[in-house]
Amino acid sequence: VMYQLSLSTNTVYTALFFLLLIMIGGFVITNLMLATVKNKFSQANRREEEEAKKSIGLSQRRGIIFRLTVLWARLRESAKKSSCSKWHSKSSFVRGLQKATSHPAFDYVFFFFIVVNTVVLAVEHYGMSNDMALVLSIMNEVFAYVFTIEVVLKIIAVGPMRYLGDKMNLLDLLIVAAGLTEVIMFRAGGENELDILRVVRVFRVLRVLRVAKLLKYLPSLRDIVNTLAASIPSFVYIAALLFLLMFIYTVMGVQLFGGRFYEGAENSSAKLPATSRAHFDDLWWAFVTVFQILTLEGWVDVMIDAMRFEGDFAFVYFGSFIVLGNYILLNLFLAVLLENERI
Repeated sequence: VMYQLSLSTNTVYTALFFLLLIMIGGFVITNLMLATVKNKFSQANRREEEEAKKSIGLSQRRGIIFRLTVLWARLRESAKKSSCSKWHSKSSFVRGLQKATSHPAFDYVFFFFIVVNTVVLAVEHYGMSNDMALVLSIMNEVFAYVFTIEVVLKIIAVGPMRYLGDKMNLLDLLIVAAGLTEVIMFRAGGENELDILRVVRVFRVLRVLRVAKLLKYLPSLRDIVNTLAASIPSFVYIAALLFLLMFIYTVMGVQLFGGRFYEGAENSSAKLPATSRAHFDDLWWAFVTVFQILTLEGWVDVMIDAMRFEGDFAFVYFGSFIVLGNYILLNLFLAVLLENERI
């Protein structure tokens, strides 16, 4: 539109008008809407927390279930501390290994291996030579052994209970287990080599998880992941609300525009081709069309096709869904992230 108006007016004021419109409408107003949604969401959370605190009385705090829960948490913590102290007092070798694994140089060495492993994963591609495939396979096997050594050293250094108490260590165990399973199954190939290779391909996909080991060495990135993890329960409810809104507009679209996109004479320019997927003839494709509108990808063309048969009322349908779905509910996801931000 800006290009066409610029050709007709032949002035720079047209471009200035659209630039201000995008900056004020696209950036300022949208961000103000996000700030409003985030503010309302924070107020609702504070009200819920205050009501929850008021609802918990002394009788509930002194209940048998609450006391048993607190007692179990204390026993678990004391058992973990006692097991760690007994583990470290066994030998000087364990104490020396604990100092070595807690040294920054230990982390730098394995951080280097993770980076090199990431590069090796990126180099692999379809159509590579057999020699290159053999070299990459050997390197991946070496990385599997290296990360196994890291896990074993840390388990010996800090003890099994303390090691398993860290979620990042559980991720390391999963990565090592997947890597060793891939190596063992590949080595065990024989008469059923074809079936073995099919299973190995599944475990090769898990190689990508090795990149996730970077989270352990990048605290800022780990904080972001923790923020996302803390927001997942709220995301579920917002996603359910968004799905409900999409379903409502899908049913409305079927009732309003079902079969209408194909009305008219055979030679009419208003009639859409039979290959068009943006229509409301059935529930499935109506839902796909509503999702397309939510992404703002080509929604104007769909709205114009609907306005050919329903008039200006179609604009109310499309405009209201974009405001509710895109500018409010999708911004609510960002509001949840900002509310749970821990950085």
